[in-house]
Amino acid sequence: MSFKGWKSSDIPTPNLHGLALAETASQGGPPVVENKKIRNSQKRTVNGICFDSLLEARVYEAFIQAGLVFELKKVFVLLPPFEFNGKQVAPWRHEVDFFLVLHGYQIVVEVKGWPNDVYPYKLKMLRYQFALQAETAAIQSLILFIHTSGEVAPFFLLLSEFARYGSEKTLQTLREAYSHPHSHASRIKKKEKARKYRTLKKTAL
Repeated sequence: MSFKGWKSSDIPTPNLHGLALAETASQGGPPVVENKKIRNSQKRTVNGICFDSLLEARVYEAFIQAGLVFELKKVFVLLPPFEFNGKQVAPWRHEVDFFLVLHGYQIVVEVKGWPNDVYPYKLKMLRYQFALQAETAAIQSLILFIHTSGEVAPFFLLLSEFARYGSEKTLQTLREAYSHPHSHASRIKKKEKARKYRTLKKTAL
C-alpha cells in the first residue's frame, strides 16, 4: 500500500519540525472557513462531515484511503456526573478525533497542531482510564498524535502495516514517533517563553 508515492520500504523519520501546512481552496476541494476556536486552523467539510481543521480532514481522507475501520469523534466520559452540596454536577467528556481497534489494541488518533490549555488535563484523565482498563480488563491502549500534514503519509504507512501484520516492532515505532501530544515546534516555543520569563525575572531582581 502506498500514499502519494510513498513506499512502506522507505519510511522516513516523521516530520516533527514543521508546522501544519496551510491548504487553500485553490488546491481543489470545498471552500474552507476560518475556525477561530482552534489556533491557525480552518474548517473543512468532507463527505458531509465538518472537520475543525484542514489537517483533520486530510487524516480522515487517509483513513478512508487506507481502508481501515474506525470511529469518528468517539466520546469518552472522563469524570462521571455527581452531586455536590445538593446540586448535580455535569460529567466531563472528551471527544477524540479518531478511534479504532487493531489486534486487541484500542488506538486513539488525535490531530493536534496546537493543543489548547485544557487538553493536557483531559489527556491525563484519558490515560488514567486506559491504565485502569489495562489493569482490570487487560485491554491495551495507545494514544497517537499527528501534528503536521507532513506526518500523515508516513503515519498511515506504519498504521496500515500494523493493521496487516500486527508487528510489535511496527507498534513500537508508532509509539516512539507519534506519542508526544505537542509538536516539535510548539515544544520549542514553550521553551523559548520559559527562557524569556527566567531572563525577565533575573532582570527584575
